[in-house]
Amino acid sequence: MAYTKVKTRYIAEISIERFILEHRNVYFWTFTEPGNEDGVLRKLWTKTEAEIHIKPFCDLLRRLGFEFLLIWELQKRGSWHPHFLINGRLEVNFVRPWMMARGWGQQMRVEWVVRGGRMFDKFGNVSTAGDLVNYMTKKLRSYLLKARTDDAVEPRKKFFGGTHRSKAGTIKLSWNPWTDTAHAMLYYYGRNLFVDIWQAPPSYRDLPVVMALGTEDRNWLDVDFLYEPPYS
Repeated sequence: MAYTKVKTRYIAEISIERFILEHRNVYFWTFTEPGNEDGVLRKLWTKTEAEIHIKPFCDLLRRLGFEFLLIWELQKRGSWHPHFLINGRLEVNFVRPWMMARGWGQQMRVEWVVRGGRMFDKFGNVSTAGDLVNYMTKKLRSYLLKARTDDAVEPRKKFFGGTHRSKAGTIKLSWNPWTDTAHAMLYYYGRNLFVDIWQAPPSYRDLPVVMALGTEDRNWLDVDFLYEPPYS
């Protein structure tokens, strides 16, 4: 349980919220371990084995230039399900055999979350940004809460990850704005100020105010005078 703590869940929630609101195209993919064959029970993967099997897909996304978030879920039967938020479209007819060749099962699922800036709920209906963010964060947070390993056997397992730019921070809540965008850092400090001032968390409509507060709090324009906050 070393990794699924309050800080990690908080970072995951903020990352999911920001990912959905920042990208005009977002797809939600789920993969499953292979099933039993001819009634013969197969040995379920450990978390380490599941990570090894999912690495080719993460490498593929990076080669294609996609940003992504990864959330692990542990099913009741003990199998691992990786869930991805991806900011680009992949062909199912390509992905299914490609993943099966790398050890994954035939069952997989993809949901259209945001396409062309339009947001959709789980039934395919047009949804507001706020409703969609609440739905996705609640859904993925539940996966994080369930995912755990025996620390004595597999210590310090991570159940949330993704590309560096997609994550709002690290387990230490630190960022490297010198080499990457400062959006996450400014959002974090701006969100804290927003809560202090209005005694309530910001909604997606408050993002311009949050980013402005973070920029002012960090004196970011003294570092990069050409910086233009998003959501303006």
